[in-house]
Amino acid sequence: TGQIAVNMSVCDKALANTWMGYEVKTGLVGDGDKAPFEKDFIDGIVENVQGALEKAIWQGDKTSQNDNLNKFDGFVKIATGLAGTVVSATYQAGATASTIIGTAYAALPAEVFSKGDVVIYVSDTLYRKYVQELIAANLYHFVEDAKEDYVILPGDTRVKVIGTPGLNGLTDEVAYASFAKNFNFGTDLVGDTANVDAWYSKDNREFRFAMDFNFGVQFALPDMLVEVTKA
Repeated sequence: TGQIAVNMSVCDKALANTWMGYEVKTGLVGDGDKAPFEKDFIDGIVENVQGALEKAIWQGDKTSQNDNLNKFDGFVKIATGLAGTVVSATYQAGATASTIIGTAYAALPAEVFSKGDVVIYVSDTLYRKYVQELIAANLYHFVEDAKEDYVILPGDTRVKVIGTPGLNGLTDEVAYASFAKNFNFGTDLVGDTANVDAWYSKDNREFRFAMDFNFGVQFALPDMLVEVTKA
């Protein structure tokens, strides 16, 4: 796992001329009471942290120059380093979303299905293309599943196709398939070393936010993971 820290501050007076100025009551928060905008402030930070963490889960690389990605290696780099152990499959340039996802499904070892809850992770972009291809093929039975942010691969497969923003932005589309519990996340957020705090600093006359935790990912059984990449 890697250590992640977020430290931010905001002056309530600096917000007076912004879109949320109507919620800023400077005179009422000088004694340290919670500001009316404090929840929006904290929720916004947490949402940004979650978005950055989702991308790091997949594209994390400890050698990266990007501070949001260099805290731990993500699933993509780990799978690349396990070449020869993971099940590798490829698609040709110009392949449709259905072809890429079908390639992942076809390459799954039989043992994976005995584990249950089989999933195929793709980018949000590829996921949307896949949904459009299902619509074009008149496979409307997927709609009910879409309410859960995934679709079931047609054909009584019970395999979930899940789009994640963590795989967005890669040069070529990829897909990762296995049983769900093969994708492991490690964190101390439920431990005694986790720290998430927000407070009003009287010394600095500003609101501050601090969060620090460890986070990392790993595959439990690499030989039951399918990695689909462009040939």
